[in-house]
Amino acid sequence: MITNDEAKGAAGDSVVATATIIAPDIENVIIATTTTQSTTPRKRKKAKRDPNEPRKNLTSYVLFSNYIRPIIKERMQGISFVDLSKQMGLEFRQLSPSDREIWNVKAKEEKKRYDLEMEEYRKTGAVSSTHIQKTPKKGKSSYNLYFQAMHDKMKTENPNMTFGELSKQLGQNFKSLPVEDKKHWEDLAKEDRKRVMETNLLAEVQASLNSSSIAAITKPPQKRSRKQKRDADAPKKNLTSYIYFSNSIRETMKQRCPEATFCELGKLMGMEFKKLTADQRKVFDELAAKDKIRYDAAMVEYEAKKKKEKEIAEAAAVVVSEIVQSKEEGSEDEGHVTAVVEC
Repeated sequence: MITNDEAKGAAGDSVVATATIIAPDIENVIIATTTTQSTTPRKRKKAKRDPNEPRKNLTSYVLFSNYIRPIIKERMQGISFVDLSKQMGLEFRQLSPSDREIWNVKAKEEKKRYDLEMEEYRKTGAVSSTHIQKTPKKGKSSYNLYFQAMHDKMKTENPNMTFGELSKQLGQNFKSLPVEDKKHWEDLAKEDRKRVMETNLLAEVQASLNSSSIAAITKPPQKRSRKQKRDADAPKKNLTSYIYFSNSIRETMKQRCPEATFCELGKLMGMEFKKLTADQRKVFDELAAKDKIRYDAAMVEYEAKKKKEKEIAEAAAVVVSEIVQSKEEGSEDEGHVTAVVEC
């Protein structure tokens, strides 16, 4: 939970003025918890699994978790399930490249075992509906192939780099590749797309043979429409009370939990926001309300400006159309006069 001083310092002068009047000393406030009745709809029941179906292969992280879980429980007795999961994730991320490779090898062996067992299982014609491919896979892009090929090498050379920093560096390296080198990855991507198309076709044929209904063959996925480019003149969207709160507490939470990932940091800030009392939250609600007023007023001006520009453009189009039409009529009259003179 943040203090009143932290909220003032991070949110700016406008927060200071409001927080001084409204927010009490946050550290001394007793937080009342309330329970609300869940309104989420019931989940559909999962399809019953075939007992003869091979057991799914485990990833390197799951194999490591199964090994380290009893050790952490013995070392930190009484640890909650959530904290246990966080601790396992932390220890997995801190593995050296050589130690990580041990679990990667185990995961590859597990994948090989699963593929062999699934191949035999498919021959029986009893493939469950969970293994019928609902949507065709897509081939990997040239960048995906480059990323997979260079990731482990760069991680070994820079063991202290985070995943985000590593991805950013690889992206920059890919953009700066010479045309000849980039063409190599583009050719590989074309080959991968061809392979995936053949795999999808075989999967559809297999699904049609194993199913009594033609519905087993699924439609190809529709292309996602590109996101419309934002107008540079449009007003900046208003911020919510949660965004104001998270902006004020983010640096404090980073110092308090330096090992937390971006997603974990977001969850922690969400938990802190839910703990706020009505008086504490009022500071950020008022900031959000003021920003909403600012945004609405700016939108009115923006829409009026766009409407005026549209009217001017329509009027200009009419004028241009009239000029073009008058020129065409003038050329027709000149041709008529010339024909009369010749006669």
